[in-house]
Amino acid sequence: KAGEAGKDRWRGIPTQTDPFTGRLRSKLREVLKTDPELKPILTRPGRVMGVPCPPVEELLDRAERFMAERAPRFTSVLQHGDPHLANIMVRRYGKGYAVKLIDPNPEVGFTDPLYDAGKLFHWAEPAGWAHVAPEVCRAEWHTCPTGWELDARHEPPDAAAEQRRTKLVALLKACLPRLVPGDSAADLHQALPLAIAAAHVGLAALLKGDAQRTARRFVLAHTLRSLAEWAPATDGIAP
Repeated sequence: KAGEAGKDRWRGIPTQTDPFTGRLRSKLREVLKTDPELKPILTRPGRVMGVPCPPVEELLDRAERFMAERAPRFTSVLQHGDPHLANIMVRRYGKGYAVKLIDPNPEVGFTDPLYDAGKLFHWAEPAGWAHVAPEVCRAEWHTCPTGWELDARHEPPDAAAEQRRTKLVALLKACLPRLVPGDSAADLHQALPLAIAAAHVGLAALLKGDAQRTARRFVLAHTLRSLAEWAPATDGIAP
C-alpha cells in the first residue's frame, strides 16, 4: 500500500473519503430492482437474523454522517480493491513466504484503509458460501403490519471447511490492527461492520434472477445484519 506521500506517483488514480455509503446505496438499488418484494426494508424497521434493524434509508443517511466525521481521522491509502482469496498468491521461500495481491480494482484507488479489510471479512464470513456453494444457503422473508423479518442460515457442505472458515475469521480479527495501522481500536470497532456490509452488498447485487433468489437474500441478510450491528455504535451521531 502507498501512503499519502505516494499519491504524486499515481496520477489518475481516484481518491474517495467514503467508499462505503455510495456503494451501499447503488448496490441495494440493484438488489431491490431484482427482488422488489424486499422494498419494505428501505422505510420500515424490521428484524434481520434476530437483530432489530432500523429502516435502511435511515441507516444510510447515518452512514454518510458517520463517514464525514471519520474522514479527518484516517489517512487515505491505496487499496487493492478486490482482495479475495483467488487474488492472493503465496509462494514459499525457505522458512518464510512471499505474498502478492494480483488483479486489483483500479476504481477504488486511495481511500479508507478499512476497504480491503472489509472485503477480506466478506469472503471469510458465512456470506462467502453464497459464492462457492449457494446450495447450502437458506433465507426466509416475512412482512407484517409493523415491519419485516429476514432470516438466514447455512448448512456447510463440509464440517472441516466450516472450521477453516471460522478460524480464518478469528485470524483476521486478530490481525486487524496490523492490516489497518493508525486506526484507534474504537474507530476499528465502529467502522468495520460498515466496511463489511459494503462488501457483502456487492455480491448480493451480482446474484440476479429467480434461481439465485435464496442466495441473494442470504447475502442481503448478512449485509443488513452488519448494518444493524453497526448502528448502535453510532447512536451519538446527530441527525
